[in-house]
Amino acid sequence: MSTMNEVHDVKGLATALKRSPSYVYAMTAAGFEMPGQRATLRMALQWLTNHPDFTKNGVYFCRRGKTGRNGESGSVEGRK
Repeated sequence: MSTMNEVHDVKGLATALKRSPSYVYAMTAAGFEMPGQRATLRMALQWLTNHPDFTKNGVYFCRRGKTGRNGESGSVEGRK
């Protein structure tokens, strides 16, 4: 088990948080700073406490429904 002040890379921090590396990457995309690509568990938990509405899905994924790219309808007609 890691201590709160042990410095981790993305994979190590993900293991300490019991999450996947993509979760940590989503945190960085949402504003979590990892100076030198390193951070402590304490830093990550503090950031998560300050951002209670953070979700991995809110950063990387958005549902498009039944439209194609650029909001076009699903039909082929009318496309060039």
